Amino acid sequence: MNVKSHSVRKEIAASKRMQRLIVTWVFVALLCCLISVASYFYVVQFPVSGSGSDTGEDGKVVHGDVSDHVPRAVVVDALSVGHPNAVFIDEVDAVLTQAGLRVDLFSGSVVTVDFLKSLAGGYRVVILRMHSAVSAQNELYLFTAEPFSGDKFIQERQARVVKEAFASEGSQSVFAVNWGFVKRLMTGKFNGSVVVAMGCESGADEMLASEFIGQGAVAFVGWSGSVLLSHSEGATLRLLNSLCVEKLAVSAAVEKANSESGADPLSGAVLKCYLP
Repeated sequence: MNVKSHSVRKEIAASKRMQRLIVTWVFVALLCCLISVASYFYVVQFPVSGSGSDTGEDGKVVHGDVSDHVPRAVVVDALSVGHPNAVFIDEVDAVLTQAGLRVDLFSGSVVTVDFLKSLAGGYRVVILRMHSAVSAQNELYLFTAEPFSGDKFIQERQARVVKEAFASEGSQSVFAVNWGFVKRLMTGKFNGSVVVAMGCESGADEMLASEFIGQGAVAFVGWSGSVLLSHSEGATLRLLNSLCVEKLAVSAAVEKANSESGADPLSGAVLKCYLP
């Protein structure tokens, strides 16, 4: 009798252990499912690229993911830190949207040296709202919005593709990049793109223009000399309308924009067009 009782108790204990094991496995399986669902939701709602996210008061990323194959344009707005113009950005967006392009905006503190290195390719139109200036070596530099730091980008500075630059006397220095940076670190990013550089003397350096074209651009448009920002913005809007809405050839669109806007009132600078 005692032996039977002991055997029954062992069977009951084994059955309970099995039940507990089954319950544990079911709980683990449900937990894994919940984690998978939560991870999926996080990835979908908060993509790594920052699409549609505000990165701070002086930096913003709107859209930014070119994986959906929608025809796109991009505005790289380093000038928004000191010279914001939301009306201009909205007008650019309206013109390009009318032309069937989705517009990505990268502005303010987002526009760093590393950002330029990682800029996605595939844009139909690339608008560079950036300061630019010719160095003592007669090379044009495009100014980022990234404050200069002596312990960053040492190799790039030694290679003379990145340097410290000042937008004006007494202003905080920032990192700026030249044609060598485009050649070495922006390889193949402009296939099929029309690049519009809005800064001073942006069309005065044939090396910069040729390197954008060397990286796939079908045209590069810049200014022959110094230009007021307000004049550059007005001419750029006319250029985009002629190019993207009216579907004029790039050279014809540049000619029309110059005709409608006139030369810069102080320097006499006009838009220049470089083609392959």
